[in-house]
Amino acid sequence: DTLRNGQTYGPRDARLFVAEGRQLTLRITAQTLTYDGELAMILSLVDVDELRQAEARLNGALERERDLNRLQKQLVSVVSHELRTPLAVMDSSVRRVLRHHQDWPADETSERLRQLRQKIERLSTLAERLLDSARLDEGKVAFQPQPFNLVQLIDKVIEQQAELAPLNQIQFSFDGLPAEINADPQLIEQVLTNLVGNAVKYSPGGTPVCVQAHRGGDYAVIEVSDRGLGIPLHEQPQVFERFFRASTTLDIRGTGLGLYITR
Repeated sequence: DTLRNGQTYGPRDARLFVAEGRQLTLRITAQTLTYDGELAMILSLVDVDELRQAEARLNGALERERDLNRLQKQLVSVVSHELRTPLAVMDSSVRRVLRHHQDWPADETSERLRQLRQKIERLSTLAERLLDSARLDEGKVAFQPQPFNLVQLIDKVIEQQAELAPLNQIQFSFDGLPAEINADPQLIEQVLTNLVGNAVKYSPGGTPVCVQAHRGGDYAVIEVSDRGLGIPLHEQPQVFERFFRASTTLDIRGTGLGLYITR
């Protein structure tokens, strides 16, 4: 009736059921014309499902590209911010040592070199975290489980963190753990280093950090707690996102990669 009145029809989508339970969505468009002196029409049928799939693939590719561009900007921002200051401090310290090392007492020179070493370790940690983040995206993080002593590993991590933050007392207690557990010690050490390191870094000097380990069924359960700055409730769902940093921590150096890698 529409075409008889000289109008176009559609486009209109119709869901069609065909053989063997298959379904198709066809977009139907029609246009009247006169052919050999009689009324005729051109009918167009387009498989909309295929178009929608192509559109979804295209939208997905565009969204991934936006994500990559956003991550690239965040990465450049983090790296430039995190590298600029320690490199400038290191350069200044090296110049000062070169100028005055013959006049300084040995302990003064040793202290300057110790500070330089801390800066270098911090840059190495940043580089490792960036590499770990890239490896995670590419699925190239190796998982190599083996039996090891968890208590000894936790002691090692706590000792390392205590050297970096001597003002914070790190308390460790454990109960019911077996002599060995089966896991990847390198990945577990990295997780614990990130968690304990965060607890120390964001806690006021002199406040305790508690590490507790116990057996929970077939698993070892490790809890790290502190009395630090805290994270606003509305920001907590974001703590495992790459480059995210809580609003309470912006005055403290960090990359926003530690908890992302930990998860």
